[in-house]
Amino acid sequence: MKKDTIFSNMDIRSNNLNVLKFIAAILVIYSHAFIITGKSGEPLGCISSGEISLSSLAVALFFFASGFFVTKSLMKDGTGKKYWLKRIVRIYPAFIVIILLTAFVLGPVVTEYSLASYFQSKSLYSYLLYLCMIPKYELPGVFTHNPVSIVNGSLWTLILEIICYLGKTGQGSFQRAFGRKQKSPEKSKYYFRGNCVCSVWTKIRKYLSVS
Repeated sequence: MKKDTIFSNMDIRSNNLNVLKFIAAILVIYSHAFIITGKSGEPLGCISSGEISLSSLAVALFFFASGFFVTKSLMKDGTGKKYWLKRIVRIYPAFIVIILLTAFVLGPVVTEYSLASYFQSKSLYSYLLYLCMIPKYELPGVFTHNPVSIVNGSLWTLILEIICYLGKTGQGSFQRAFGRKQKSPEKSKYYFRGNCVCSVWTKIRKYLSVS
């Protein structure tokens, strides 16, 4: 009789991981509504005296769920070019589009500056540094009177995701070099990604300055 494991269920659409990610998305929208409107009273933030929010919990859920799929890809493709090509294709095409549309379409439409001043501003072009995973959150004259003037603040999680990809690559390389061969791939440590998130998050959070 075939043993039922986490790995053997990864190809099954009914594994509920997508439901978990959907719930996390709703939590992010709900929690961020308090932030962008400048309102207090976010439930989990109140309970924890500001130590954690529903959006922080949701991000952890996202990384927990996606960690299973990334680990599966690592086990299938190894740590080489194929693995990283999949990671780049997953992130960068849509990322490039959203950054360029935000900077050169959304920005000129909603900015309080004249078009000439907007396109002459250094902060517009520094915003493009986000493409190199250097976080920039503001565009000239955009959302300046909002409680929070951040543009596309949720993109900060991509930086953490890249860090976790690097962590998984290092773990996979180490296991191949020094680890014992295992009879079944499902015995690999799926939870490394979650541990990576926990250890890196506290160190990078102040740098990113977005919760």
